[in-house]
Parts: sequence; structure tokens; C-alpha cells
Amino acid sequence: MFQASTILCVGIRLALVAAACGDKENTASTATAPAQRVFCGGHIYTANEQQPWAEAVAVSDGCFGFVGSNDDVERHVGPATARHDVAGRLVIPGIASG
Repeated sequence: MFQASTILCVGIRLALVAAACGDKENTASTATAPAQRVFCGGHIYTANEQQPWAEAVAVSDGCFGFVGSNDDVERHVGPATARHDVAGRLVIPGIASG
């Protein structure tokens, strides 16, 4: 498993899933819009039974716009996207207050 020194907990501002992100479906226009932040190169726990682990995520306005592979996340990167290579560490998304 992972040693404590390799764990990176990333607090992503979420307001209880449906409240922050709404129940809307991703459309082609929102699915390919550049993300504000991309976290890649890691072991990302998703808490989704159908896809419990991912290599990369794209996040905008506190919501996940993409969860998947390092290669596929590239279509969500734009000139203003902050890219975070987590270098193989474990990422556990959390809820940040404030």
C-alpha cells in the first residue's frame, strides 16, 4: 500500500456533491472547456464504485469535470489551467470549508 510520506491529501472545495455541481449532465461544451486545475500522475481515489481509481482529474469551480487517465485529461488543459503533477502520490479529494 502507500506509506504516510507518499500520501497527498488535496482539499478540493466541494459543497456536498449535488449542491455545488448540480444534477446537470455534462454536455460537449462543458466537457471540453479548459479546467481551472488538473491533478495528474497520481493514484486518485474517486469514491465511485464504478471507477474507484483514476490517474488524473480536471476541476473547475470546485467540481470534477473529468476523471480518468493522464492522456485523456489533456483535452481539459488550456492556457490558464494550473497543472499539478502529484508524482505518483495518493490523492484523496476532500471538502474544504470557507
